[in-house]
Parts: sequence; structure tokens; C-alpha cells
Amino acid sequence: MCLLDMGGEYHCYDADITCSFPANGKFTEKQKFIFETVQMCQERVMNAMKPNVPWIDMHTLSYRVILERFIQRGILIDDIETMLLRENNIAAYFMPHGLGHMIGLDTHDVGGIPWGMEESRPTELGYKSLRCLQDLKEGYVVTVEPGVYFIDYLMDQLLDEKNKLNRFIKDSNKLNEFRNFGGVRLEDCVLITKDGIENLTNCPRTVDDVEGIMNGTIQSREDLKTKPYYRNVACSSSSSSSSETKQ
Repeated sequence: MCLLDMGGEYHCYDADITCSFPANGKFTEKQKFIFETVQMCQERVMNAMKPNVPWIDMHTLSYRVILERFIQRGILIDDIETMLLRENNIAAYFMPHGLGHMIGLDTHDVGGIPWGMEESRPTELGYKSLRCLQDLKEGYVVTVEPGVYFIDYLMDQLLDEKNKLNRFIKDSNKLNEFRNFGGVRLEDCVLITKDGIENLTNCPRTVDDVEGIMNGTIQSREDLKTKPYYRNVACSSSSSSSSETKQ
């Protein structure tokens, strides 16, 4: 997998966009599974984003999606709520970075951490890397950049009996199949509107579209099979429940 974190600048305003794609243009089964996991994180988060939603809850929602997918894969046991508890924080071992950050005149724009909150920032893996602890407001522009990585150091911690986190691993062999995989991240720039969001990024975000771009069958943005990028409301490709905006 290739992962490119990039962006342009226009009239002093920045973009920050990450694309992940298979080097040979064709996803393997494992690559497809991880890519679609990250894609689902983006969709579920964008569905839930709107004014007054705490950004930290969106980070937790991305963790929920990762856990759901890994349970389906047979890697983890079926106990999402326990794995989401901060003292366990299992998904953070696969997504140790923060979900996103404010963007504008700087790639990592100011304002995400209000004055006075520095000493009360979370200390847990993943949460401590959040660059935004605000409730979303109309007019904010933030990046949505979930990812899934397989880092030997963190995988070893999960499997270490001393940490007692290995009780959440249903099949260590299925987990170890992803060693040396690397990772996948997708990053879009999103404007918070009165009723939801507008996605300012227009990149291929499905397996079919990425493969179509790389094999030449898609040569224009208009040929993309999915076009969620122009909606001025929350995405509607997957449903979200009120529980998804709670930690």
C-alpha cells in the first residue's frame, strides 16, 4: 500500500488530503478489508458531524467502527463497549493518532485546543494525540482522517499477557496475518454547515473508484461511481444513531 499525505494552498488557505492505494493498482483481499474499514470510519463520522457535536465523540465513533469490523473479521471478541472503555482502549492500538484537526491559514490551524485546556488534555493512547477538543460549530473546517495501522510494537503490547489486553483477542493468528501490512489512512477537509457538513475534498474513496483511476477506466471526476463530495448536508450513504455521538 502507498499512503500519500499531501495538500495544496490557494490564496493562503491550506488543504490537507491523504490518499491510500495499492502500488500495483489492484487491492488484495486484506488491503480491501482495511481500506473499506477506514472508508466506513469516514462515512460514519461524517454522517454524525454537525454543530454542537463534541469532536472527541467523533474520535470514539471511529474506534467503534474499527472494533465492529475487527469483530466481523474474527480478530477480536464481541464486546465493543468493554473494549471502548478508556482503561482498555483497544482500537487505539490500531489507530494511535487523533481523528483530525482544524485547518485554514495553517495546515494544523489554531483553535482546536482552547486556552486553559492544555493541562486537562486526555492522556490515553490516541486521545492524547487529538488536536481538537472543541464542540463543532457552523463554519469550522476540520480534517477527517481515520486510519488503521499494524505496528509491531503496539501489536506486541496487545498480545502480551502481562497487559491483560490479550483477553480481547479472539484469534491471534488472524491478527498476526497483518504484520508487515503497514497501514491505510484517508483524509478529507470538511466544512461544518448549519445542518451537517460539506466535504471539500473530491478524491476516489471506494475500492472500485481507486482501481478504476489506476487502470485508466476512470479518467474524470464525473466518472467516479460515488459522489458524496458536493452535499451540503450530512452524508447519507450509511445511517447513524444517536448513540454514535456518545462516548
